[in-house]
Amino acid sequence: PVNNLNLAVNNGALVNFAVTQHLGQLTVSNGLAKLGAGGNKTIKVTSVLATGGKIDLTNNRLIADYSPGNSSIVSIRQQIISGYNSAGTLWGGNGIISSTAAGSPTATGLGYAEASEIFGAGGGVFGSENVDGSAVLVRYTLLGDATLDGVVDFNDLVKLAQNYNTTVSASTQSWWNRGDFTYDGVVDFNDILKLAQNYNAALPS
Repeated sequence: PVNNLNLAVNNGALVNFAVTQHLGQLTVSNGLAKLGAGGNKTIKVTSVLATGGKIDLTNNRLIADYSPGNSSIVSIRQQIISGYNSAGTLWGGNGIISSTAAGSPTATGLGYAEASEIFGAGGGVFGSENVDGSAVLVRYTLLGDATLDGVVDFNDLVKLAQNYNTTVSASTQSWWNRGDFTYDGVVDFNDILKLAQNYNAALPS
């Protein structure tokens, strides 16, 4: 399904999404757009911006589809880092957040990656949605889940090991997929700890 509706949330408004949404642009300048927990739901958009407000994915997903060559991963990563709010209440900042992760911030968070990194150039199925290779994927998951499959296993350890002791922010825009689970642009011992705490664990189906 395709929906070109553009939605702007401002003036402190609250928008609750009970089901999967297909939107053009989603902008939250002052307020909250929340995707209800459970049910394998997704917000699929062509662009997303939450600067003075919040987009709460709870335990679900976001797909930002873009035209080839115009990746939005930098903007989305910045919005996740802003929402993570490392200097204050975790997941209490403005930006893209997860109120579910806020309940267990030492074990869960929002992972993100290019669809081409997860599925290859041809894309695949993310949750219940088909995606091509030119999309940014975000989901609530376990810290350490570099591959965004909801499981922390050897494949994730390999991703981290390949980038250990490197400043991934200097070489790529896709930090999480390279093993940065603390949102600081560096893959180090702190990231190993996050992965080790969840190793061989999986999200509930």
